[in-house]
Amino acid sequence: TTQTISLAKLVHGTSSEDGKFLRANNGADPTFETVNTDLVADTSPQLGGDLASNGNDIDFADGDKAIFGTGEDLEIYHSNNESFIDDKGSGNLFIRSNGAGIHLKKHGTTETLATFNTDGNCELYYDNVKKFETRATDCRVYDDLKLEDNLKVKLGTADDLQIVHDGTDSIINNQTGNLFFRSGSTHLQSLTGENKIVAEADGAVELFHNNSKKFETTSTGFNSIDN
Repeated sequence: TTQTISLAKLVHGTSSEDGKFLRANNGADPTFETVNTDLVADTSPQLGGDLASNGNDIDFADGDKAIFGTGEDLEIYHSNNESFIDDKGSGNLFIRSNGAGIHLKKHGTTETLATFNTDGNCELYYDNVKKFETRATDCRVYDDLKLEDNLKVKLGTADDLQIVHDGTDSIINNQTGNLFFRSGSTHLQSLTGENKIVAEADGAVELFHNNSKKFETTSTGFNSIDN
């Protein structure tokens, strides 16, 4: 009982069993076995804890997916030239930030596509130029706002004021109350700049024909220019 057990007193096999482990067989003679470390051949691998990347990347080939959820509801993958975040579940897809906001940028550059600032504004860009912005009390457009034919600008809770171009004519449709035009001086002109009606602030109202004044009001009445 006090002697050292030498290797010669252990079953140690032959050179063909290099790298193998001696396995106890529940009272039978032990045998040399190979521990299978081939993860590729394991068709049902499982983790007993969190998987740490340890400073290394996890590479997915084209079409291979990172799948989340018991029902495989969320998939992230790259296929051919396209990348996908595919939410197939019945709920919502949330993108959350606890920092200053969420910024969408062009890869490899500082070019901004869209910005969503926490507790602040949202901005949309075209070729790194801001075109639209939400603000605390309104929205601001930094370029022309174009609507196609028959699309309306609707104003009022019940869409009472509508502005539309139907492909031929332009229409201002006021469905409730009065329609007011307010200005210090109002000029109704043709596309070439010829006057049709001129209403001066605290002054005369003038009517024109072919840019020639034909009628005007005065403080005491009116004047007919030609007759």
